[in-house]
Amino acid sequence: MGKHVFKLPDVGEGVVEGEIVKWNVKPGDTVKEDEPLVELMTDKATVAIPSPVNGTVVSTTGKLGEMIPIGAELIVFDDEKYDEIRVKEALKREKYLDYDKAIEIYEEINMPEEVARVRKLKAALKREKYLDYDKAIEIYEEINMPEEAARVRKLKAKQGAVKVDQTVVHGDYVDDRDTIVKDSVINRSNVGAGGDDKFTKLKELTEMKEKGFIDDDEFKQMKKEILEK
Repeated sequence: MGKHVFKLPDVGEGVVEGEIVKWNVKPGDTVKEDEPLVELMTDKATVAIPSPVNGTVVSTTGKLGEMIPIGAELIVFDDEKYDEIRVKEALKREKYLDYDKAIEIYEEINMPEEVARVRKLKAALKREKYLDYDKAIEIYEEINMPEEAARVRKLKAKQGAVKVDQTVVHGDYVDDRDTIVKDSVINRSNVGAGGDDKFTKLKELTEMKEKGFIDDDEFKQMKKEILEK
């Protein structure tokens, strides 16, 4: 079973703490989702705090009359489905590139291998952003993502087919390997190649932004340059 530490949630209206006036459960009790666990009196009203899960109460925190601040540990559950639910949430966070939150969830449910994997995935995307394709490919292969490794190989081949047109925007430099220092240097060859029309270039540029390869400022600058050609 997964151990779920339930903290006192925000009850709204600027409330920062509540006084325990009634416990509806005790250690050993089995509860269902949305079942009232405890009643708290705040400076606004008395509120019942519902259970977020189906599970068994392991322990409770606080005696009658005690003040509990928002965010403090309230109850610990054993929940057979909690880990499964949290894994699904972590995968969802990965899908939306919220890697820090995914790492936080994997740490919470004690999955160190997944923590390490997501950290490497985050590093691979960063290497892509800075055009270090070889390192990105190496990381993707290490974490068993062959499709991503193949995608980056194609991207590397496409970029290598175009002579780098270096445009310095804020005075940074491009090193002797034609590696672009991002955030202040715009590489015109990043978007499209050869005779691609503006529509194709803009489409590719949008995809780069959605995948997190470039930030908003880079997107605006590169879009401007495409439209001005």
